[in-house]
Amino acid sequence: MVQKNAEYRRLVVDRQRRLSETLGVSGYEDKVRDLIIAEIEPIVEKYWVDAMGNLIAIMGEPGKSPILLDAHLDEIGLMITHVTDQGFAYFTPIGGWDERLFLGQTVVAEPQSTRIHGVIGALPPHITRAEDRKKSMDVESLFIDFGFLTKDEADAAGVKVGSVCTLDSGFQELPGGRLKGKAFDDRTGCNILVQTACNLAKKELPHQVCFVWAVQEEVGTRGARTAAYALDEQYHITMAVACENTTAGDVPGVPPQRCPSRMGKGPAITLVDANTVVSKMVSDLLITTAEENKIPYQIKTPASGGTDAGAIHLTRAGIPSGVVSVPGRYIHSPATIIDIKDVLGAIDLVTAFTLMP
Repeated sequence: MVQKNAEYRRLVVDRQRRLSETLGVSGYEDKVRDLIIAEIEPIVEKYWVDAMGNLIAIMGEPGKSPILLDAHLDEIGLMITHVTDQGFAYFTPIGGWDERLFLGQTVVAEPQSTRIHGVIGALPPHITRAEDRKKSMDVESLFIDFGFLTKDEADAAGVKVGSVCTLDSGFQELPGGRLKGKAFDDRTGCNILVQTACNLAKKELPHQVCFVWAVQEEVGTRGARTAAYALDEQYHITMAVACENTTAGDVPGVPPQRCPSRMGKGPAITLVDANTVVSKMVSDLLITTAEENKIPYQIKTPASGGTDAGAIHLTRAGIPSGVVSVPGRYIHSPATIIDIKDVLGAIDLVTAFTLMP
């Protein structure tokens, strides 16, 4: 395995920061994709971007029992649906938000070359009726205040119907090796795949490895579906692993039997989720790989939610698929917290899995 010294750890943390801070809402992942291309271009045999926008890269000799490794580029976000004459922007969610989070959150957008920020607002409580304050907040009553005074100002800044943005809290390194930021689902998986590719560079690989950084997972695993179809048709994929961020339930109020995974206990290996009963062959291989390489791991408690593996395993005649995830508290929010030890462990596991005979 690659020696995890301070320099290696810093490399992974800094990449996590860059990936997290880059804006890439579902369907608009190009900036994230370009960031990854810049890293992998010197080390892969070839890469291309398909018609959907998926980034696909190949390492290893043709025909050597190809393995597919997947992570998704996109993050959940918002799309502008209307701009008022006063410059306020109404929006609709893209992907699975908890709408209770919206009010008062900072919004980040890049409609042109300059990044802009706003705040999600609503009618102030001081001027609402008591009975209205008891009601749950309806997303249709919320709007984004970018500080514009007119619709023309918004238009000049590029904020118009169809513009995308997302919530942001800023990337931070917390005590104990914890990291906080937006879009860890699934820039963490993207990070794992990039570092795995770096670890495999210049090695004699027992398998051909097909990397997929997929688009539009958050709106229906769409990119992985088409990428897996094309790759299986051309390369005859023998198995696949999706790399994800998953729910860490080690917070107050969650009983042990409902806790999907815990931070700091290693990468989580999925057996079943909402759209995949994981191939026992793949999950057993992942577990064996972790144990033989003394990599701490945990079994994810069966729970709701899904990954690109749900689309990949149903491709053509079927592809045996597994899932390796990094536990994160408060996923699908602008402030997910993860443990760098789990990220490093997931990189070790996926690298070792790829190098198995």
